[in-house]
Amino acid sequence: MTFAEVMTLVAVGLSALNAVVLLKTYHRAGQWRESEDAKAILARLTQVENDITGFKARFENVATKADVARLTAEVNGLEQLVKNTDAGVIRIEQLLMRGTK
Repeated sequence: MTFAEVMTLVAVGLSALNAVVLLKTYHRAGQWRESEDAKAILARLTQVENDITGFKARFENVATKADVARLTAEVNGLEQLVKNTDAGVIRIEQLLMRGTK
């Protein structure tokens, strides 16, 4: 037997062994899918997916940075309006207080 023939037989043998390992792995994976552990993992995965969907629904209407910035500007504007109104009321009070003396 020549070296090439030996190497050919080794390659064929390794290929056959690889096919056997592949078939056993496929069979074992199919059996694992039906096991209690696999069912528990799939149930937990489904629960996590449902939790994520719930979080998305809850946080869908949370204010964005732009919303917060807009509200901050609006509050600052109202604060300035209140200060101006307060100053006007104080001036009117002072005029009325001076007028009654």
